[in-house]
Amino acid sequence: MKLERSRIRALGALVIVLSFVAGSALADVSEVVLRITASSGRGTSVLEITADQGTWEGDNFFWSPSEDIPLMSGDQVVGTIVKDESYIAIYSDPQIAMGFSFQAGDTPTDVIVTSGVLSFPTIAEATARADAAFTVMGSGVSLVGLHAGGGAYRAYYNDSVTFAEAIGPITAGPTEFAVGDFAYPGGGAYLPIGSVSNMGAEIAFTLSANGFASGSSNFEIVPEPAGLLLLALGVCVLRRR
Repeated sequence: MKLERSRIRALGALVIVLSFVAGSALADVSEVVLRITASSGRGTSVLEITADQGTWEGDNFFWSPSEDIPLMSGDQVVGTIVKDESYIAIYSDPQIAMGFSFQAGDTPTDVIVTSGVLSFPTIAEATARADAAFTVMGSGVSLVGLHAGGGAYRAYYNDSVTFAEAIGPITAGPTEFAVGDFAYPGGGAYLPIGSVSNMGAEIAFTLSANGFASGSSNFEIVPEPAGLLLLALGVCVLRRR
């Protein structure tokens, strides 16, 4: 049976876009999926979560502690990972969501929460968005970002290209509660970023002695809308034929 040329063209476009959109289903994450480092005058402690320690649903990964985790340096407590709100979720479509809940010890503490690198077949015309919200509790408690631009959250792609860095100093006043948040580019929109083959995220801040901080973040990359529209048009053409 012969196919009309217009239908062959539609089929070709559909195959190209399907491989472009669905390619991320073959995504791969580094062996260390999450690394949490805490450093203070009490010492340094590192917690690593590997790919076999969480829950997999198809190509998607999730980990959250079932109990509080003290971060120790010898017999010294550097800080504590509180089970509520601490998690990492990595989706093959691709997307990285991280949350933390941290109690500092009795000295100011540097905290770095690093996701694994999520790699996937190159998305030729990608768009992205990121958002995060952090909270500090305790009168006078402050959270100060450690990234190059002073932010506490950074989302990046292609190994080192910063997509977004945000959330500057947060200090709790007499109410003992303060929030810092951002959404980029905002309004639920996505920003074109060109060709992309991997992504990651990192939370890094200094927390006051005995301070408590928690937060959540999300970074996602999708094909640009024109590619999705082409897919839809291809399907429509095939149906009409």
